[in-house]
Amino acid sequence: MGGSGRVVCVTLNAAIDRTYYHEDLRIGHINRVQKVVSQAGGKGNNVARAIHRLGGCVTATGFVAGQNGQFIEVGLQKEGIATAFCTVPAGESRVCLTLVDAANHTATEFMEPGVAITMRDVEQLCQQLKGMVEPGSFVIFSGSLPPGCTISAFAHLIEVTQRLGARVVVDTSGDALIHAARCRPYAMKPNEHEVEALLANASGAESELPADRETKLRDMLVQLQQSGVALPIVTLGSNGCIACDHDTIYRVHAPEVSVKNAVGSGDCFLGGVVYGLATGQSISSALAIGTAAGAVNATKESAGMIQHEEVMHLAGQIQVTAEPWVQAHTSPRS
Repeated sequence: MGGSGRVVCVTLNAAIDRTYYHEDLRIGHINRVQKVVSQAGGKGNNVARAIHRLGGCVTATGFVAGQNGQFIEVGLQKEGIATAFCTVPAGESRVCLTLVDAANHTATEFMEPGVAITMRDVEQLCQQLKGMVEPGSFVIFSGSLPPGCTISAFAHLIEVTQRLGARVVVDTSGDALIHAARCRPYAMKPNEHEVEALLANASGAESELPADRETKLRDMLVQLQQSGVALPIVTLGSNGCIACDHDTIYRVHAPEVSVKNAVGSGDCFLGGVVYGLATGQSISSALAIGTAAGAVNATKESAGMIQHEEVMHLAGQIQVTAEPWVQAHTSPRS
């Protein structure tokens, strides 16, 4: 693939991820928590954690603020992850709370909006990226936009990074996803519903697509690639993923695992895929590594606590099928 193998993970809306573990959550009653886990989070930081634990060369950047921001940056550094955050002068980075109910096998998430940023902060991050990004390296923009970060500011960050010769990978949602697609990033990772909304926005109407679910998803991937995204990937949760690269459609089925907490599995999937690509793996192998990383994460209590050996062992058991996209586009398959 070329490049240095270095990955930069940009978390515009960093957070302290705090998880409460409870045996039987009762809404409207006093609940005494059995265990609390707090760690540096936000989607991009979770991706960085996954890449680092897989053995990749990664730097975490983005925006932090206040004492919460210090907790995030120091926490990542204690894990051995290189950091280069821009500090917002006012406010506090957000806290995101997950309530894990062991009895009912549920995880309920509460997401704070985050610290407000200005265009001056955005330009500071642009300068930070110019000192970090190398031609051919991967830069991942993952997660929500903080208050004050406009869609045009987000697009500006992507375009600045692309001009530096980096391969930009985007994992976001809503309007940010739609406008990021117009920047033609190297890769995107929407889920099934997000890619459908994305293409509906592009065409101005719902697409006339086949009723068969798999064929519909493959057609969506082809449309997204033809719009300029080199490697579109649609994640399907426990059903794995479908991806399109050049003239090939890849289908990956996720392995069955005993789930403890699936929060962060999508971030570990993306981290695994980019780790594979950055270290010279084929698309097929990178997708298998990503799928294994997401599955292993779901067996852990805390997001991103994966191990290289465990992930690579499971990746070796995952089958990835590939077929020419023209055939996939014209012939319905189950």
